[in-house]
Amino acid sequence: MSTFTKNQRNLVSVLISAALISLSVVAAPAQAAATGPLCGPSTNAVVSCGGTTSDGAKYAMQVPDNFNGTVFLYSHGYTYAIDIPGKYTMASVLNNPVPGPIGPLAPTTVDMVAINSLLASGYAVVGSTFPVLGWNVKEAVATNVELIGIFKKKFTDTKKVIAWGESLGAFITQALAEKYPKLIDGAGLMCPALGSVAAELTTAGDFLWGLKTMFAPTITGRNYAAGDAGKMQVYTDLGILESLGAALKTSIGTELVTNAPSWPAGAPGAVALGSVPVRSVILYLGLMSGIPTRSAHLDGISGPGAAGSTSAFGFATMGSPALAVLQNGFDAAGLAVLATYDLEKQSGGAFFDNTKTDYAKRTTVEKSVFNAPLSGATAIAGIEKYLANPAVTRWAATPAAAAKFATQIKHTGKLSHPTVVLAATEDPITPEGNTQWLINRQKTAAAKAKLLVIWNKPADQYTTFTAAGQPDTSGPKANGTGHCNFTADQYLAVANILSDAVESNGKLDTGVVRENALANATGLSITPRTGRMQKYYQK
Repeated sequence: MSTFTKNQRNLVSVLISAALISLSVVAAPAQAAATGPLCGPSTNAVVSCGGTTSDGAKYAMQVPDNFNGTVFLYSHGYTYAIDIPGKYTMASVLNNPVPGPIGPLAPTTVDMVAINSLLASGYAVVGSTFPVLGWNVKEAVATNVELIGIFKKKFTDTKKVIAWGESLGAFITQALAEKYPKLIDGAGLMCPALGSVAAELTTAGDFLWGLKTMFAPTITGRNYAAGDAGKMQVYTDLGILESLGAALKTSIGTELVTNAPSWPAGAPGAVALGSVPVRSVILYLGLMSGIPTRSAHLDGISGPGAAGSTSAFGFATMGSPALAVLQNGFDAAGLAVLATYDLEKQSGGAFFDNTKTDYAKRTTVEKSVFNAPLSGATAIAGIEKYLANPAVTRWAATPAAAAKFATQIKHTGKLSHPTVVLAATEDPITPEGNTQWLINRQKTAAAKAKLLVIWNKPADQYTTFTAAGQPDTSGPKANGTGHCNFTADQYLAVANILSDAVESNGKLDTGVVRENALANATGLSITPRTGRMQKYYQK
C-alpha cells in the first residue's frame, strides 16, 4: 500500500514544518454524465484519448494504429487522502490519469519505456485517476467497470482485456477479477496488497505502535481527531518520525563503535531496557511486525573492511539487520500514519487493535536465527516482558468503527483467469505474506495452473561503504528491495506472459514464452519463496 504508488515514497524524508502546512481538501466529484473519449490525431502511430467516467474520474487511453485487440487496464496504487505540504497534493493526482506502471527512476511519471514497448507491439493501454483518493477499492472497481465499457464502445475491435496494477492497484485488480470475471481475460498483480486491508496494515501498525511504545510516546498513531486538528496530528507524527529515524540511526551507529547501549533521550523503553542495545530493540520490532531484514542499501552479509575481517563480520551480524529494519520500518510507519488517518475517517474512529496480540509467538523461529544481534536470550526476554506488560498501553479499536472497517472489500482468492504476480522478496509495504496468502488459497491443480508467481530477488551482495566505513545509502534502491521498485523489463515480463496466456486459450505458458520473458528481465525467479510468511496474516 504505500504511497501505495511510488510517487511519494519518501514522505518521511523531509521534516514537515507546521508553518508550511496547508489544510486544503479536494472534494469527491459529484455524479455526472461521462465525457469523451475525445481523441487527438495519430502521433507516432498512436492515438491518445481522454475523458471522464460518470463518477468524475479522469482517464487516459493510448491506442496504436496497429491495435491487436488486447488492452491493458492499469490500476494505480495508494494515493494519500491528505495534502503533504511541499511534497504532494491530492489535486495533482486527481487531474493526472495513469495509464501504466510508475517508473522507479522517475517516481512522478509513468514508465514510458514499458508503455511504449506495449504500444509498439500493438497493445493499447488505459487507466484513470479514480474518483476519490485513499483506500478506494469500491470506487476504483466501479470506475474500471465503466472504463472497460467506454473503451470497448470506442474501439469495437477490442477482443481481450488484461487488468493489472501495483500495490493497492493490485488489490483493486484482484477485486475486479473476482466480482466481474467476465469483463477481463487476465490479471497482473505487482507488489500486491491482497486479502484484506486489515491484514495489509498489520505490519505498518504494529511497527508504528512499537516505535511509540519504546521510543516516542508523543506519536499519536491512531484515533486521530476530526477536521483540521486531525490533519495537524498527522503532520506532527510525520515530523516526529523524521526526527526519530535520524536519532535511532545515530544510536545504532554509536553502539556499533562503542559496543554499549545508546538510547535516545526520553525514550520510555530505556527505563526497563537500558542495558539492551537500541539495535536489538529495533530488530525485534521489525521481526515481530514482519519487516524485512534486508533493505534498499543493506544486504545483511556485507561489512566494511576485508572479507571475513572482524569489522566486516561484526557489522554484517550486529548492524546490518537492525539498520535494514530501520530503513524499511520507517517506510511502513509513514504509511501507517497516513493510511490510518484515511481509514479512520472512512470508519468513523479507531479500527486498529493489538490488545490481544502475542508478539512473542510471532518470533519463535526468528529468536534463534537472530539470537546474537538480538543480544541473547536475556535481552529477548526483557523486550518481550516489556511489550507484554499490562502497564504498556495497547491500541484498542472502537467497536462501531471496527465493525464498519470490517465491511471493506475483501478477497476470496479465487482465480478465474491466468494471473501473474510480481513480488519483491524484501518489500516492507506489501510483504511476502500477501503473495503467500494467494498461493495458499489455490487448493486444486486447476487453480494452481492459473497462477504464476515471479519473485524479484536482490543480488546476494549490494551494500557499499563510504571511506569512513559507513554504509552508503545515497544511491538508488537495489532492485528486489523497496516497494514496487521494478524495471521496465520486469513490468514487460508480466505483460508478455499475460498477453501470451490470454491469446492461448487462457493457459499460462510453462516453457519457452516464460523462459524468454524471465531471461529478458534480470533479477526475476519463479523459485518458490522459502522465507517466512507473516504469522499473523489471514489464512
